[in-house]
Amino acid sequence: FRSGHLNHPVDFAHDWYARLPPLSLPYHPPVFPLIESAFNAVLGVHYWVARLAVGVCVALCTMVLGRLAASVGASRWLSMSAILIFFSSAPAQSSASEVMLEFPTLLFALLSLGPLRTLVLKDELTWRDGLRFALLATIAIWTKQNTAFLVAVPWFIVALNRAWPLVRKSTIWVCTLLPFGAFAV
Repeated sequence: FRSGHLNHPVDFAHDWYARLPPLSLPYHPPVFPLIESAFNAVLGVHYWVARLAVGVCVALCTMVLGRLAASVGASRWLSMSAILIFFSSAPAQSSASEVMLEFPTLLFALLSLGPLRTLVLKDELTWRDGLRFALLATIAIWTKQNTAFLVAVPWFIVALNRAWPLVRKSTIWVCTLLPFGAFAV
């Protein structure tokens, strides 16, 4: 109203958001813009603040990937190898150096795999682990939609482990349909 652009609101919105590149609210799902907004609230609205938010996600991804690899493989060498190989790859380097959604999305995707550790190792999925998976998978999907594949991960684990009795339990159904429902929203 103040600027007088009532006749051309789309042009006004385009110009407004083009002026503030770290703010990506109209283009992406809401999770990373919320993270970005928290960083902007504390440190101000600057491009380097958005890069810092991605950098924090990269650092957290490193820790979560190492912990996940060590817990499943039971080897610190495997954990270190996974971190070094992944984070030294060209795609990881490219994504980490820009304000992109790949690492924030990867962070929540990796976090969602942690609760599935008991499914991998013991062929069981408790309600607590299943709901933690569902919540973190939903957050990953709301960070970037291409993580909707996470809904199928528990089913692949069941198939690979041939843990067919789990298919009759409501836990796996509820915990995979919740993120699927969030994706449909």
